[in-house]
Amino acid sequence: MDNITHSLMGIVLAEAALSRRHRLPDARAAVRPAYWIVSLVANNFPDLDFIPSAFLSGDLGYLLHHRGHTHTLLLGPPQALLSLLLLLGIPSVRRVLRDPMDRWVVAVLALLGPWAHVGLDALNSYGVHPFWPIDNRWYYGDTLFILEPWLWLALGPAAVLAPLPFSIRVAFGLPVVGILVLAWTSGYLPHWLATVLTLFGTGFFALSRRMTDSLRPLWGIAAAVAVIGLFAGVGSRARIMARAEGVVAGARLDDLVMSPMPANPFCWVALFIESPPGAGSYALRRAMLAPFPFWLTAAGCPKMRLGPGTAPLGRISLPDSPTIAWLGEYTGDKEALRTLHRERCGVAPIFQFARAPFVAEIGPSLVVGDLRYDFSTGSDFAERTIAARPSRPEACLTGLPPWIPPRQDWLR
Repeated sequence: MDNITHSLMGIVLAEAALSRRHRLPDARAAVRPAYWIVSLVANNFPDLDFIPSAFLSGDLGYLLHHRGHTHTLLLGPPQALLSLLLLLGIPSVRRVLRDPMDRWVVAVLALLGPWAHVGLDALNSYGVHPFWPIDNRWYYGDTLFILEPWLWLALGPAAVLAPLPFSIRVAFGLPVVGILVLAWTSGYLPHWLATVLTLFGTGFFALSRRMTDSLRPLWGIAAAVAVIGLFAGVGSRARIMARAEGVVAGARLDDLVMSPMPANPFCWVALFIESPPGAGSYALRRAMLAPFPFWLTAAGCPKMRLGPGTAPLGRISLPDSPTIAWLGEYTGDKEALRTLHRERCGVAPIFQFARAPFVAEIGPSLVVGDLRYDFSTGSDFAERTIAARPSRPEACLTGLPPWIPPRQDWLR
């Protein structure tokens, strides 16, 4: 998820802890800044993986190490300890946390932060591998888009209505208001759904204003859980419909990547990863799914940021329906992937990330990428370009993580 979502979750957890630790408003006010700072830092700490990524694995460092070791259950406690040591070294924070019980509560917040971060990130189609080093496979939630406005509106009131300086509350309120403006102007949502989103945001904010400081964060957490449950339930329906309508007869469905459009549980981008009859080829087929076509058909869903990309997509012979609208198909050869993985060490590491790998020969170059994130003809972050026919041996990348390739079954 985005860092605003992680920050809002940190604030809600801090406010919930405050309400349980201190009953009196004055007591809460004295320690609130320290609780907030610790929880904010802990909930965002895992994303500091961009620092070691700059020194590892060359230009694939961020791709391979983001959501890497810092996004694991095992390294949650060390990150919590680093957060505490960093913040308790600040005299003003140490002064307001004189009470040993406050220090224990803050320690629990620091521990929850990295684990909450991993839990939220696990909801996307990007993936995490939380059980390293026991299990180095990727796990995909395929439930929420990486930036979900419904979560901002569910968690935002706890930050905006907290008894803190006006400037701090405005700093957290502006993104929440901005997301509502984008809902009306970006083209991602039909106006009726933007209206529903706006009514939910304003209604939940008005309801939160009437709540006590101790009740507000609990309702924020409950609303966030309800949002996740809504998308998970609709996503389950969308997956059932995808398997019923989208799989080519006789083909084996190796994977199904699902991601909703932001703020829109009625439109899902699906990527079918299939092995047609015979062992040599594979197909990646992209489609828009509408699990409730009587409200919004697949043809009526926005197609923004869905191509054309680098991968050469062809037309699909399957018919469209109110439930599914086909967007393009890539066909590839598994033996070609195995050869690249085995013989071209300059590009082999990208298979540790690529859930939907494609290969495109463009002039003298070979582009290997992941169709999940192929949205433009330029160089996307999940792609690597190498010489199609190298004149000299390639330099192999170092500092590679141990992640098992998502398409390991194809690469053996």
